[in-house]
Amino acid sequence: MVIDFLIILIVILVLFCIQFITHKSYSYAKKHPKLYNIIEWADGLYWDITIFITPLLIQPRIQDINIRILLTVIGLIIGGFGLYLMVEFVITNKNIGKTEMEDLYTDGVYGFVRHPGYLGIIFMFIGWSFIWKAVYCIILSPLILLHVIWVSKFEEKIILSPQFGEEYGIYKKNTPAFFRLSIIITFIGLISLVMILFLLGKFPIT
Repeated sequence: MVIDFLIILIVILVLFCIQFITHKSYSYAKKHPKLYNIIEWADGLYWDITIFITPLLIQPRIQDINIRILLTVIGLIIGGFGLYLMVEFVITNKNIGKTEMEDLYTDGVYGFVRHPGYLGIIFMFIGWSFIWKAVYCIILSPLILLHVIWVSKFEEKIILSPQFGEEYGIYKKNTPAFFRLSIIITFIGLISLVMILFLLGKFPIT
């Protein structure tokens, strides 16, 4: 079990490092369109692997039938909401991309969160992990959350704040990035509870 956990942890950390490098190269890549396209492709591949592949790696699976059904239902709801956010994010950005983005867009899903795409990624990862009853991925969910928070803050600092200035500062003050602090604390608490129950052997796993 320890080896399986370390393998998944290493895979996630390696993916983190790759995305860290791509984001740090953003300013340079913007001056070189071909390199920028490669980085954009790598960034999308990173999220696809993180969300859909890591829960399929070898790890303990919860076997209690009642818990499995509950996790499946919760996973479908959470993952479905994440998918909705991602679809809205893609459609909105596609429409924005048809014209020069000179004004800050704050309508639709951007009216209640600043980063609907990243919020969708978080929900999709958690939902997919619940559907596959992937214990290690559920435990590592806070790590994904912290990484997404870092990425969003980096993009705000390097891209959004310089581009929109004071207007973005007002938007940032009035609109949360993902969740309110109380929701983040509750989420981390629930994941911690799953970890404790797992370590105490309360979940039948294989």
